[in-house]
Amino acid sequence: MNESRLLEVYLSIWNNRKSQKGSNSPEDSLRKLVIIELLDEQTHPRIRKSVEVKFYYAVKRIVESSLNDSEKTALIQYYINVMSEKSH
Repeated sequence: MNESRLLEVYLSIWNNRKSQKGSNSPEDSLRKLVIIELLDEQTHPRIRKSVEVKFYYAVKRIVESSLNDSEKTALIQYYINVMSEKSH
């Protein structure tokens, strides 16, 4: 699945997220949105959840969504890739 489609899928289940307009590619926009989600940057610092907890909630949301199985798998795999990069 290409990055443009993956970004559309991501935005379809996260209602309050918006793609970053401008010179960012779909890959850059998606990566930034996922990192913001995993780091819980939209929450006050005192009540932020750990990356692992946010990953769990993201996967749970994806699995419970109405996306088809290939979209779910692609989005979860993207999250896993980002988590792997952040842990190194």
